[in-house]
Amino acid sequence: MTMPNIPPDAVMFILFFAIVVEVSFPFSSFFDRVFTIDVPRNTRSCRKMICKLIGTRLDIDNSWRGYSWDTLIFNSIGLIILLTLFFLQVILLLNSQNFRVFDLYFAINTSIHLFTNTSWQFYSGETVVSYHIPSIYFTAHGFLFSATGICITIEVMSGINRQFTNRISNFWVEVIRST
Repeated sequence: MTMPNIPPDAVMFILFFAIVVEVSFPFSSFFDRVFTIDVPRNTRSCRKMICKLIGTRLDIDNSWRGYSWDTLIFNSIGLIILLTLFFLQVILLLNSQNFRVFDLYFAINTSIHLFTNTSWQFYSGETVVSYHIPSIYFTAHGFLFSATGICITIEVMSGINRQFTNRISNFWVEVIRST
């Protein structure tokens, strides 16, 4: 009797699934500690200082409308900073190739492409973007907007868990915790 021929894709899928399940337990306990238990002493003063700087408090929860509004404000600030960087590219440091300023359509299209994580990019980045924008902004974008996704995921789970209240956590506190 011959052995059935298992396709390599099926083996890879089973292996991938097993690894994801195995890794999920330590990571889920880590996320549970980060988002539910009081912060460690060595980071508490830093977090309080950041909250004071942005004008929020660690102990105040928002309604879902306030949380959504704070999320939109956070992302809008990032969008405005990116558009400003595109328009000021000529005078920024690390523009050794002397790239010109983005035109309005190009800057808006590229900014939306980055914020929505879509494939709208219709240029090759090395031909129109100076070294400054990818090295500074794209790095910050990778951390901060991944934190936004983590915060929204945490709050969806928290909203399912908190059935008898109209309050969810504070967006700014969650962003600080997730970064």
